[in-house]
This record gives sequence, C-alpha cells and structure tokens, in this order.
Amino acid sequence: MLTSDGDRATLLLIQEGRPQLWRILAADGDQVRLIRDVADSLAFFREAEGVGPLDRLLVHGMGPRTDEIASGLARWLELPVSVLDLAEAFAPGARPGGPTDDLTRWGAAIGAAIRPW
Repeated sequence: MLTSDGDRATLLLIQEGRPQLWRILAADGDQVRLIRDVADSLAFFREAEGVGPLDRLLVHGMGPRTDEIASGLARWLELPVSVLDLAEAFAPGARPGGPTDDLTRWGAAIGAAIRPW
C-alpha cells in the first residue's frame, strides 16, 4: 500500500497479513520520482528478502494526483494497482469485499505506518 499525508508518502508491504516493509518516501509533487522510489524500494526488498512478485498495490491519499500516480505505478511495475478510498470503504453501510476485507486483517499495521511523527 502507498499512502500520503501530503509531505511524505508511506510504502507498506503486507505479506500473509503481516507487515514486511515500511518505508517513508518524499511526496513533494514529483510523481516520477515517487514512482521510481516505490519501484526501487520494492525491487530491493524482493531481491534482499527473496520475495516473489507482488499481487497488487493499493494507493491512497495522494489527493487529485491519486489516479495519475496509480496509473503510472501500474505501467511501471506491471501489476494491478487499485485506488483505495478509506473513507468510502469504512462508511456506515459499506459492504465488505475486496480491499475492505484485507483491511480487517492488516488495518492496524497501516495505522502504525501512517501515524504522525
């Protein structure tokens, strides 16, 4: 999952319901740099830890650039990238399914990773 608070982005890699990688990246408006940083971080982690390819990537909180960043990541990483709207996923009456089901397993890890310093 890649999420941002405006100034920085947090990359969180979850495997089998457990956080494996947590990295803070610059989110200074340079989309190309952010996409390259994500790709480099994932490539390094996969090589260092011997982890197979990712199944998907979720993107959240990039403001008006969210769709563009998700599209760029999908092209660069050649994997499915979904935009996740947490407010919508947890709205009253929201139906479980897809990414929302996953959030019940690793939501605490996301909260810890994106907490303010």
